[in-house]
Amino acid sequence: MKIAFVTEELSNLGRSGGIGAAIFELAVALAKRDHEVDIHFCATDPQIEIERAKEYFRELSINLILIETDKYVHNIWPAESRSYAVYQHLAAYPIRYDFIHFHDYKGLGFFTCSAKRQGLNFSSSTLVVQLHGPTRWAVHANRALFFHPDQLVVDQLEKETIRLADHVVSPSAYLVDWMTHNGFALPPKNRVHVIKNAYEYCERTARRIRSDIAGKININEIVFFGRHEARKGIITFCNALDILNDVLASRGTKVVFAGGLGHINGRPSGIYLTERAKKWNFPFSFQIGLNRSEAIQFLKSRTNSLVVIPSSAENLPYTVVETIAAGCPVLTSKDGGAKELIDPDQHADTVVDTQDQPLAQKLRQLLEVGAPIPRFSEAPETVAEAWQNFHAQNRKPVADESAFEKAQPKVTVGITHFNRPHKVLAAIMSVLRQTYINIELVVVDDGSNSKEAVAALPQIKALLDRVGGRLIVRENGYLGAARNSVVRNTQSDYLIFLDDDDILFPDAVQTLVSVALRTDADITNCLNIFMDVAVRGSYELTPEDHDTKVSYVPCGGPLSVSHLRNPFGAATALIKRKIFTDIGYYTELKGVGYEDYEFYVRAAQAGANIQIVPKPLYLYEVGRPSMINSTSFMTNKLRVMEAIDYERNNAAWRDATEVAAGAETVTNQTNSWQWTVSISPHKEYLEAIGASVGDMPAHVSALSAYANAIEAPAVAAAWERSILPPTKKADERADARFVSISDDGATNDLNYSGKYALRSDLMALFKLQRFNGISDVVCQKIDSENFVDQEALDLLYMLGRSHRLEAETTNRLIRALMKVNVPTARLTEVRGLISLLAINSGFSAIAKRQLQHVHLVESKDYISGNIDLAEGYKERALEVALEHFDDHGRREGRAGFSVLERVSKSLSALLKRPIGPRDLVEKFDETFGDSLVTMSEDAV
Repeated sequence: MKIAFVTEELSNLGRSGGIGAAIFELAVALAKRDHEVDIHFCATDPQIEIERAKEYFRELSINLILIETDKYVHNIWPAESRSYAVYQHLAAYPIRYDFIHFHDYKGLGFFTCSAKRQGLNFSSSTLVVQLHGPTRWAVHANRALFFHPDQLVVDQLEKETIRLADHVVSPSAYLVDWMTHNGFALPPKNRVHVIKNAYEYCERTARRIRSDIAGKININEIVFFGRHEARKGIITFCNALDILNDVLASRGTKVVFAGGLGHINGRPSGIYLTERAKKWNFPFSFQIGLNRSEAIQFLKSRTNSLVVIPSSAENLPYTVVETIAAGCPVLTSKDGGAKELIDPDQHADTVVDTQDQPLAQKLRQLLEVGAPIPRFSEAPETVAEAWQNFHAQNRKPVADESAFEKAQPKVTVGITHFNRPHKVLAAIMSVLRQTYINIELVVVDDGSNSKEAVAALPQIKALLDRVGGRLIVRENGYLGAARNSVVRNTQSDYLIFLDDDDILFPDAVQTLVSVALRTDADITNCLNIFMDVAVRGSYELTPEDHDTKVSYVPCGGPLSVSHLRNPFGAATALIKRKIFTDIGYYTELKGVGYEDYEFYVRAAQAGANIQIVPKPLYLYEVGRPSMINSTSFMTNKLRVMEAIDYERNNAAWRDATEVAAGAETVTNQTNSWQWTVSISPHKEYLEAIGASVGDMPAHVSALSAYANAIEAPAVAAAWERSILPPTKKADERADARFVSISDDGATNDLNYSGKYALRSDLMALFKLQRFNGISDVVCQKIDSENFVDQEALDLLYMLGRSHRLEAETTNRLIRALMKVNVPTARLTEVRGLISLLAINSGFSAIAKRQLQHVHLVESKDYISGNIDLAEGYKERALEVALEHFDDHGRREGRAGFSVLERVSKSLSALLKRPIGPRDLVEKFDETFGDSLVTMSEDAV
């Protein structure tokens, strides 16, 4: 099976947490089981050494592909923009995947899942969303507040991705239960699965045999393992250490903080720990900045350590997985999903109520009596096989469950016009060029008063009369009134409004109607491409040729940010007529903009189904003063605010209120910290710590200096030892990121001699044994360029004779090769390849026809170079040439019959018996007829 993962995080590749570990582990587990696994990486760190990373993953039989987000959208950082870029990347990628996996976090799969539900793409793929912990869960688990509208947009993307997915897989039952009770809509129950994150690779890498596994380990070290943030339980852990200070000191028990730095109560976690640790009398140290491989090696090096993971809200943390795999005793929370990883028989010694006193008491107990080596609740191989079974059982794509009409409902396209007759003509022409047939065209002149416009109106009317359209002339009332004129004077099922300076793509109406019918949408909006007025003339007749990035990516919500921004899209959308009956017409305010924005807000409040088609369908003119710029921004927004009904959609407005409260709290927290720094006698040290966040060596140096300044030399020494041993060079550590941590990461490679210098894309697929993928790349090249090079032909010959291609892939390749444009000198080479592929697939009629053509061409070529063979055999010259070559040609070294010989050798190896060129043509039916299915070229 062909399986793709799409992720922003990946173990050992930039900053990565549990998501990166889960994707890495599952990808390795599936690749190990002979699936073709690709990881499409949506990088957030521009410094990632992607080429070295690709080589690293190839050693694991995984193909790593970088998603070039900036290729599709101007601003790549909003979550909705990245989701759109992911969709465009996957839609353009030549491989057709059986499964595409997304993580829930940040909603990268939103537009891909939407596109499938809208019937635009991916009908043959099963879309899977793996639950790790969405933004709403993480924020509230940290006992924090939403503090920025972008978080609410991300929340919307995550919720919709989960709702639209074909299958949702959670590693813990806990998270499914949390979502059920917190406003998340899940797919039907039979498509919601609980399968633990894979950890076979981690267990194999970290495994060690403990001689004392039957008993309990005497504990002389406690390791806090996790990021330094409130959700990970670090505050509770420090409180427990305060309670146990004397006990730990008397026993000489060491405490280690292993995990990434963060922020606690609005300030750098290093400051928090420095001040807390000043009064501790027991030995302690910090291990920070470890990547996953280094963290595992660190755990393996501990002999008498108890690893504490006291987070009160976790899904299925890899920190617990890695601890169990490394054979270290563990203590984690009884809440959340962490305990689901541990053998239930051991819960009495491994899980605890993560409050100050209960945690302190359990730590003291384990110090006194020892702690057991933990066991997994499920063996790693069992989990991996569960994933294998999931893919085997759900390979058939989820069918479209929505019932939709296939008729073509009537659509009114209403163009609003004011004093721009030369532009409205281009808008009209764009409507006339639509592929959709059932269109009523109406132009509303909203009181044009320029001489040019008034003079042009009769010509515009004459044009509309000729094409069956209508012109409505009215007094100036602005866009709301003009659009209402269209609604009131037509009887269509749907309406689309187009400004006179914008231009539709030819498939715009067809696409919008198709999506609306399939999804039963009330409003179907889309993306647009900004067209600078300076280049307008180049695209008025062919707007689809304007190939550039998208600037504005609406995602259809949430309502909770609609008082701040318009998440519903621009004015050109397909609107079901019934929505006007349900919520009323556009409000008619002269001299005020945002009429479409306000209309969408009212529709969203009424529960309208708003769909966003993830593709641009028209050109939106920019580069000149617009109506929005000429009206009052304050009055425009007031129009939107007056449309909001705060008694409806309480959950949305509660979120909006939370963002306002959170933003104010962040401001107060920041101001409080800045004030604390300003009055501190150690101001310069605290400022140095704040300024160095992100620069680990400088940050740790600043923390050490601060510790010395507050007379905490033990803390200063701990910070100085916290990153790397002095002998370990930074570049060596950087290299280690791409060194396989497995014990069996052998390269899986065909015995290819390297005679041909393969292109990088083919070489990557070749090294990964992606034989069907090579065929896909070649087919895409043929489709786009009608050309195939010699290098690809040589490789396909090798794959054809080795029976490496699936039947469906072979069929597609044969169809592509039959239409490829190649020089006459290489035509026989292509026909020979088609023959070989057809024989392997059982298409004997095709094979025979192609071979006969090769025989004819090659025989003539052979005779032309060996005239003596034709004398006396003029009536049988071609047959004689074939016989002579089969008997003597190779010994004589004469030219000709190269393709027939090549096919002969390939089939000889395949059938494990000699097959000569003569057999291919004269004895084809005798040799292959009984075992092959006869099919025509049309059947392929």
